[in-house]
Amino acid sequence: TGSYIGLRAEDGTAEVLVEDSIVSKGGTGVVAADGARVEIKGTTVSGHTAYALAAGSGAEIRVKDSSLTDNKDCAAFIHDTDGRVVLEKVLLRRNKCGVQFAGKGSLDVRLSRFRDNSMGAVALSPLQGDLAVITGYGNEGFTVPGEKKPAARKRAAAAPRGK
Repeated sequence: TGSYIGLRAEDGTAEVLVEDSIVSKGGTGVVAADGARVEIKGTTVSGHTAYALAAGSGAEIRVKDSSLTDNKDCAAFIHDTDGRVVLEKVLLRRNKCGVQFAGKGSLDVRLSRFRDNSMGAVALSPLQGDLAVITGYGNEGFTVPGEKKPAARKRAAAAPRGK
């Protein structure tokens, strides 16, 4: 446990793949900055004193078939200029929030599950909410703005009333 970072990628030429791994118990799990690209597959990022993921300054973190759980702060932090996070089939559970925006950035979230995050699925700064771009579909615990919600199942027909 501490303030160290599990993985830090900083450079527009940096492309990192983390696959079938566990990144746990540091300050922040994975940091991408200055145009770096990080791809995470089949991995658990958990138990950090800060964020599981942090993307900023034109960097992108793509996460698929993974879990971001039990982090003291939000599972993902999008900050600075044009940070981008893509989540596909990801579990975000027991964090401060699922994704936090602190500046211009984007989140694309598909078929992911947001559960038991104390502040909810997404946290936006009141002064910077209009800088956040959020897209995606088919999530549990979070509906992307503008996404059509699935139609509610019709209840069984009520018993006919007597006259």
